[in-house]
Amino acid sequence: MMRFLSALLALVIYVATAAVAEADPTSPPPPSPSVQGGTGRGLFNVESAQQTQGDRTPQKFDDTGRGTDPRPYLSEGLRPGPCFGAGMIEINQGPHGAEVNYCPADDKPAAATVTVGMVRSAFAALRLPGSTLSLQPPDGVTLVNFETNFYTDDTAAITKTVRLLGQRVTIEATPSSFTFHFGDDLKMDTTDPGAPYPNLRVTHNYLRKATYRPWLSTTYSGRFRVGNGPWQDIPGTVTIDGPKQRLRAIEASPKLVGY
Repeated sequence: MMRFLSALLALVIYVATAAVAEADPTSPPPPSPSVQGGTGRGLFNVESAQQTQGDRTPQKFDDTGRGTDPRPYLSEGLRPGPCFGAGMIEINQGPHGAEVNYCPADDKPAAATVTVGMVRSAFAALRLPGSTLSLQPPDGVTLVNFETNFYTDDTAAITKTVRLLGQRVTIEATPSSFTFHFGDDLKMDTTDPGAPYPNLRVTHNYLRKATYRPWLSTTYSGRFRVGNGPWQDIPGTVTIDGPKQRLRAIEASPKLVGY
């Protein structure tokens, strides 16, 4: 493969040099051009070329293969786009020579960049669990005008792994706030998940006898990293509703006891 590429580039240099000599037969042979280029999987390209003719100052070609000097220059077959991690070979053409940069056959292109926007979309699409709401008194029965206790034990961070652009991306979702829906059109927004008795931190009094369906919404904040790279915050949050519970509020009946 490398012999073929060497021969190909030598032919391009030879044709360009001959064209210059034919245009001005009285001028001395121009020095060998300096060519930089590369090969990828079955692809060969030239990044830039420089050539001098007489007292002409070498010029570097732009991405279109054009220079600022109107005199002849090597331009046939130029294509911008160097390879990553190039090696080096030499091509000798009679008394003149040229150095060529090339990419080894096993060279791999640089990985595409995973953007924060891509991760944010993946974060929103994750199937995160809803938190289970716990009630006290237990067994789904409470009293009217009584401080019913609400809390959840689902507060641990959740780690998910996805693949974006062929790369492993780790997403960590952490419950950061909660909305307690009490089922009577009232709710409480808080960063406190509540706690079981006797630590009554999230409570609610029902004012009338009825059956209610309270539930808990959990808002997750996230961070991510690509491969083993540094952690980065994910802008925005994701809110997931947990299952509804059945709660019956009853009135206590006064009862006379012996004394």
